[in-house]
Amino acid sequence: MLLRVVKNGPTVLALDLERRIAGRGAWLHPDLDCLALALKRGGFARAFKAQVNAKEVEGQLRTVIVQNELIQAESGSEN
Repeated sequence: MLLRVVKNGPTVLALDLERRIAGRGAWLHPDLDCLALALKRGGFARAFKAQVNAKEVEGQLRTVIVQNELIQAESGSEN
């Protein structure tokens, strides 16, 4: 499973959980280390070929990633 982030306005990013929002999207592994690396290296700006404000969607991404990790741990899917 990958998370999709779309450019929703000139500099605004939005999390697209249903993968239905039109426009250019960037994909991210549901992993906090991957998110940190994308933020550090400017991955969203590179994916959208424009300066964007990733801080607005960062909190949403962190919440979804943590929830996903909890669900996987409870389901026993790591076996």
